[in-house]
Amino acid sequence: MEEDMLHSYVRMYEQSGWIPTFPVLYGDHVCMNAFNSSISFLDAYRKGLKRFDIDKAYDGMRKNATEATMVPWRNGVKTVLDDFYHQKGYFPAIASGAKETVLEVHSFEKRQAVAVTFGNSYDDWALVQLGKDLGKKDAAIFQSRGHNYKNLWNSEKQFFSPQR
Repeated sequence: MEEDMLHSYVRMYEQSGWIPTFPVLYGDHVCMNAFNSSISFLDAYRKGLKRFDIDKAYDGMRKNATEATMVPWRNGVKTVLDDFYHQKGYFPAIASGAKETVLEVHSFEKRQAVAVTFGNSYDDWALVQLGKDLGKKDAAIFQSRGHNYKNLWNSEKQFFSPQR
């Protein structure tokens, strides 16, 4: 059943251009932080499950990691917040009480800077691992991004904190 599910994820990528975040009966329901399917592909591949196109899945994971938005509850191309993440290594927070300036940010969900950074660090780690397993030379570019969560560590408070 897991192979069938991941085959469906690959088909959704072929049809929509994105590996799904949280697929449901009517398509991709973008209600989660990060692209959790990255972990599912890595886990299945390492278990020996192969009845899906793993190379196409990797291509989709890579596209999500480089071109898709990380904004919670959004699907599609990256925004200025994603460009910030790729340059600085964390998803930027907004000052408490400040008005949101990025239209793509959901008014209720907000930016979720720590959760988004953690989730995408984990996805990038999975992308590196799967890339190594598949012999993909481009996987190394995600190596440092897999550690982006460390950019939120506040040594004074001994806690991970949002950064601006």
